[in-house]
Amino acid sequence: MDQDAPVETGQMSNRRVFGHTTQDDGFPDGLTVNVEGYVWSARWDGSCVVRHKPDGSGDRRMSLPALKVSSVIFGGRDYRDLYITTAGGDQKDTDSQAAGALFRARPGIGGVQEFLSRMGL
Repeated sequence: MDQDAPVETGQMSNRRVFGHTTQDDGFPDGLTVNVEGYVWSARWDGSCVVRHKPDGSGDRRMSLPALKVSSVIFGGRDYRDLYITTAGGDQKDTDSQAAGALFRARPGIGGVQEFLSRMGL
């Protein structure tokens, strides 16, 4: 692979709007990509993870019993486990008893190994 390719250097390239969200699903936070190029987005204040097609449109929603869904990543030996983190463990009275919990799901699709990016302004 070319030494200056974005995957090798972590540099951002081809920046553009990927999709639009609604306030009903909370605010996009951490995200990951599966083997088919779908983007899985954790939703802060949305109690869910939303899967987006490669064109940016949402096509699947996973509800969770915690309000502040903070990150999502595929892992495990075969990258078929979806790990979902939540926040607010010290505020269970307002953010739910599951606030701060780590969830694992098997959505029937695998992920890919993550790589680092450099998000310089």
